Amino acid sequence: MIIKIAQLLLSLTILVALHELGHFVAAKMFKTRVEKFYIFFNPWFSLFKKKIGETTYGIGWLPLGGYVKISGMIDESMDKEQLEKDPEPWEFRSKPRWQKLIIMLGGVFVNVVLAFFIYSMVLWFWGKGAVVYNSDINDNYGIDVIYAGCLDKNSFNYNQYANYPADCVPNENSGSDLPDFIDFSLKPGDKIIEIDGKNYDQVDWRDVRIDLILWGEKELLIERNNKTIPINFSGGDIKLIVSGMVEIMPRVPVVVGRVLDKDYTVQQGDNLDSVAIKNYISIDDLLLKNNIKGDLVVGQKIKTHEESAIIARKAGLKEGMRIVSCNGEDIFSMVDLKYFFNKYKGDRVTLGIEKNKNITLTIPNEVNPKIGFLAKDYYNILPSKDINYSLLGGKNPSCISAGVFETSKSIRQYVGQLPLIFLPETGVYKEVGGFIKIGQIFPEDFSWKKFWILTALLSIMLAVINLLPIPALDGGHAAILIFEMITGRDVNPKILEKLQIVGMIILLGLFVYANGLDIWNLFN
Repeated sequence: MIIKIAQLLLSLTILVALHELGHFVAAKMFKTRVEKFYIFFNPWFSLFKKKIGETTYGIGWLPLGGYVKISGMIDESMDKEQLEKDPEPWEFRSKPRWQKLIIMLGGVFVNVVLAFFIYSMVLWFWGKGAVVYNSDINDNYGIDVIYAGCLDKNSFNYNQYANYPADCVPNENSGSDLPDFIDFSLKPGDKIIEIDGKNYDQVDWRDVRIDLILWGEKELLIERNNKTIPINFSGGDIKLIVSGMVEIMPRVPVVVGRVLDKDYTVQQGDNLDSVAIKNYISIDDLLLKNNIKGDLVVGQKIKTHEESAIIARKAGLKEGMRIVSCNGEDIFSMVDLKYFFNKYKGDRVTLGIEKNKNITLTIPNEVNPKIGFLAKDYYNILPSKDINYSLLGGKNPSCISAGVFETSKSIRQYVGQLPLIFLPETGVYKEVGGFIKIGQIFPEDFSWKKFWILTALLSIMLAVINLLPIPALDGGHAAILIFEMITGRDVNPKILEKLQIVGMIILLGLFVYANGLDIWNLFN
């Protein structure tokens, strides 16, 4: 937790300082006086401040942002007495509109340039890692559609199963409108060819999954059972993915990766320091039929015990083996294997191995049974390649052009998520979060590569949010300036002052809502 908080604070410090520096440099470029330059807010007192020339530089104690106070700018900090006076040559009010616009957009410009620089340097130093293109998935097994289900009627077992309807319904009071079974437009084995008319063959699979949920409802062209058909991907489909009730991933065979030789799981008596939650779903949303109630009891085995953790090794499973059946029933992917493990738990089963070999073992009689091996990930089975970059191109592609692409992609994907908040059928408004949720995206184990990638993403988020046409944000000021440039008339300062108040109320409401959801989720 401390590492997460430290990464969040370091990232915010970098982003806020450079964003405000963008405004500062633009103002100085046009000989506009800057009275204050602050990293973080400083209500009542500052951690540090020093006046150099005409500007007071400081560090506040409230890490919710930062600010520059520009002389003569009509905002929430404007002195009303100063507003009544004629503008001075060094004031913001006296500058031509095009200069004002550049000053207002200076912070956003720096955020975008910073993201580009970080993406370029990360690609240059570390490369992109394993990339699986959508065409490789379509040339092989298509996608898996994994449902949140519960096969054990006496416990809250949030497992993932493909090809079978979920045996789990939301509680009547959970606020969910899901039916008794999950109805999802995509099916196991489908191959995604187009999204809204765009061919997706040469698109990284990770981007395909993201693009599916952007901008709301869309039309897909898929291949199903060797037939090409169009389908509608609705807001309800998006809600199932966003809520975690459905996951989609490349469908790959079960190939043994690593066989464990000892137990790495939680045992009775262990102290839990923290629990990582992948999908933010309350347990109420996963209550079983008949209103079964229960408590999470720490004391029972959460996963496997030592004996079950080494079943695979004792039975003779080895790295590279492909499991193709269980008791004669075909297995196409890992989620099928999980289904059969639950179906036959406590029983002795025969696993069919490719090339006419069988292995017999006993499935542990426990919730979500495991036998002690890790399957290979899709990027270790499907054709994939590591992409490395040089600075200016040549043998390897240039990290500069790749940085431009990654920056534009991040902008497009983040902008595409914003409309989902206003589409109730997607349920995205419930997933909005504040500083706690932002902090949770950082890993517990520090990695410079992950830190810089996440900082670049947050820089794009900061740029996009600041461009929203809300009074009190950079985008609100810019929108008013563009209106003045088109009409050739200045907006009355009194109206600007009132718009600032409205904007502050809107921002305060959004801040309370987002961080309130964080606190609610934290304690519930």
